[in-house]
Amino acid sequence: MNRNEEFAEFMRELDGNVPELTESLQKGMQRKVRKQFLYQPLLCLAAVFVLFVLSVNLFAPVAYACSKVPVLKELAKAVTFSKSLSDAVENEYVQEMNLKQTKGDITAEIAYLIVDQKQVNVFYRFESEKYEKLNAHCEALHGNGEKMSGYSMVMGEYGVSNEEIRCASMDFHEENVPGEICFRMDVFEHQDGERDDYLEQFDFLLQFDPTFTAEGKKYPVNQSFVIDGQTLIVTGIEVYPTHMRVNVTDVPENSAWFKELRFYVETESGERFLASSNGVTAFGSSQNGDVVSYYAESPYFYEAEHFKMVVTGADWLEKGKEETRVNLVTGETGLLPEGTRLKDVQRESDGRVKLVFEQTHIGGNSYRSAFGHQGYDENGNRYDIMVMMDVDTHLGEGEEGIVTLGYVLEEFPYEEIRLELQYSKRCRLEKEIIVKLK
Repeated sequence: MNRNEEFAEFMRELDGNVPELTESLQKGMQRKVRKQFLYQPLLCLAAVFVLFVLSVNLFAPVAYACSKVPVLKELAKAVTFSKSLSDAVENEYVQEMNLKQTKGDITAEIAYLIVDQKQVNVFYRFESEKYEKLNAHCEALHGNGEKMSGYSMVMGEYGVSNEEIRCASMDFHEENVPGEICFRMDVFEHQDGERDDYLEQFDFLLQFDPTFTAEGKKYPVNQSFVIDGQTLIVTGIEVYPTHMRVNVTDVPENSAWFKELRFYVETESGERFLASSNGVTAFGSSQNGDVVSYYAESPYFYEAEHFKMVVTGADWLEKGKEETRVNLVTGETGLLPEGTRLKDVQRESDGRVKLVFEQTHIGGNSYRSAFGHQGYDENGNRYDIMVMMDVDTHLGEGEEGIVTLGYVLEEFPYEEIRLELQYSKRCRLEKEIIVKLK
């Protein structure tokens, strides 16, 4: 009897003894607690945010139901940060790998994959008698070892024990997931949040079952709606086992670029799927004329004939107000986004500069930093900015509060810096807007 058959038999035995299991899987909404600061890389487009998962809440009925099936128990715990991945595990949508390599004092294992047409989730762990806590910087390469582009990487938990399983997720934006990738792991020791040079490098050739990489459904929508005086168009949706994409564009007559939509998706039976609040939340930019794809939890494993998008708000960047200035000596600023203020300017003797801002944050959605990832001096020279934020906001769905963000430049010798605005104003709807998706 294989594991799928074992699990099916086990679930039949449990039928009637754990009535809350299905309800918890379908209606339980976990809130993932994340601590520490996070770094926004330059790789992704304006609306793509990479967040590090540091701890998760566990659905108790799921853990209980899987307790006699070690594979599913372990994987169920590892995916509780994502309703979509939890549903995938429940539906046995998993590819077991059990690949191991040992180099020096470190053994790396790729245990499982959850893969579809647009996303690869790699579940891995480490073993070592010498190093207590190991982490890895992960990247995807072509099967021949050449660099791969067109994807975003969300890396797994940091600071956990080696034996604990963690996840690295790769989202492929335009192209489909290839038949195989080389998954590279540069493994380093975790010490108080610091990352030293890597200790060992592991390359795993991952070959995907085409049954999984073919999975995904696309539906045309072409429905327009007006929000805050601006017209937006939902061109279509894409439903995959690991996530859902809602594709949105605007019209040239709008006076502002749309930078964020706050929404959820609901079926005819009332089942609700939230917009993604971790990992990749969207990609594309209305400023560049792109169709912007917003991510949400997936209804793929649910028998829903119809579902709708419920829009609750939006962030806008008014045309002609795409940047501002900050004087690092006087603290004077130009236009700041709604709900944002400069709290402090810190300049180190080595030229390092940190700008500390407070801004509003709406719980239940990914955060959006007020400013972009580049700054410019008086001569137009560009400087990279690292954005740091304490993301443990303790805000529930839709609750509004204040968060502090740091914008760090490793070296900036000038008195004034130009910053790109990510948005200028926010719209909070008193009456929700309904868009039929299917």
